Amino acid sequence: MPNIIRIAVFLLFAGLAAATEFRVGRASVDDFAVKALVLDDGATRAALVICDLLMVDEATVLTARKQIAEQSAIPEANVMISATGVRTARTSIAPARISEAVRKALATMQPASVWAGAGKDDAIGFYNRFLMKDGTVRANPGRLNPAIVQPAGEADPDLTIALFETAAGGAIAIYGSFSLHSDALDYLAPIGRTLGKVYGADLLTLWSPGTGGNVSNIDVRSQLAPYPAGVEARRVGSIIAGETVKAVARSVRVDSPKLGFAREVVKLPSRRKAPPVEAEVQVIALGGALAWVGLPGELWTELGSAIRKASPFHGTLLVGFANGSAGLLPNRKGYSAGDAESEVRTAAGSGETVANTAVRLLAAARRQAGRQ
Repeated sequence: MPNIIRIAVFLLFAGLAAATEFRVGRASVDDFAVKALVLDDGATRAALVICDLLMVDEATVLTARKQIAEQSAIPEANVMISATGVRTARTSIAPARISEAVRKALATMQPASVWAGAGKDDAIGFYNRFLMKDGTVRANPGRLNPAIVQPAGEADPDLTIALFETAAGGAIAIYGSFSLHSDALDYLAPIGRTLGKVYGADLLTLWSPGTGGNVSNIDVRSQLAPYPAGVEARRVGSIIAGETVKAVARSVRVDSPKLGFAREVVKLPSRRKAPPVEAEVQVIALGGALAWVGLPGELWTELGSAIRKASPFHGTLLVGFANGSAGLLPNRKGYSAGDAESEVRTAAGSGETVANTAVRLLAAARRQAGRQ
């Protein structure tokens, strides 16, 4: 009888372990224009989607979330949809393509382990605001401009990655973030191609340009002539991929990968005579080790650094251009120095509002993930 009881207890706990096993699925559609990663902790699910667009509009996000909830049973609040920030010929992606990518990802669900890694690179990102001899601060003042005194700030060299592996140790997906403006320079595609050569062609790479609103790949003080755009994209992407490989080698396993969620819509005052800009800030957490912070546009790098430093997580992935766009979001110093671009939509202090909201939501998501 005792043996029967022990066997029954063993089977019970084995069944519970299987029921709460962490699982992940990934997929892409339209030649990698939409990439989706679905996480399942046994109790709930989350979907992380990246679209190869300059930005994804709020209407597309809302419609895609609704379709995902109806077709895939993932709550709308658990879906983060972001853009790469790359200026391509593609100006929009239909919500149906986004929900299709999530459905395909669900069809590939498998047990997985999660690893959090970090790296640094200070050779490809340069602060692009400069103090000039006349006392002003200028953006992109031109290569070897003799009126440059010094950079008005520092780029953020930190890189954060999340690696998902099969039970056998094969790489399923890598989600990374590094604060560097993309726009016309599509360095994100070379990152994926390079990592695919290292970890296998089946690897899905999702990458965000983070909070690189005032960080460029161009060192205006360098004597070297600029490379052609295609060469420069491959150069930058290869360097980031190389640092990612090192970050993977130093990564730590995420124990108890339970999901936590928090999000809030903030109203940012307009810079002009217009209604406030509504912007969503979102956090999806995984245990106490990883968190994705969905940011509504492109924050300046100082704000992103502040978010990450205040985060309670081992790794904090800053995801720019997420869930709609409030445009470029400078810090207060940028407005007072007069170097915030004329197309900035929101008033001074808006960037700090978004950053402070993100820090508060990170703490809330951490508490939720820790209670499960």
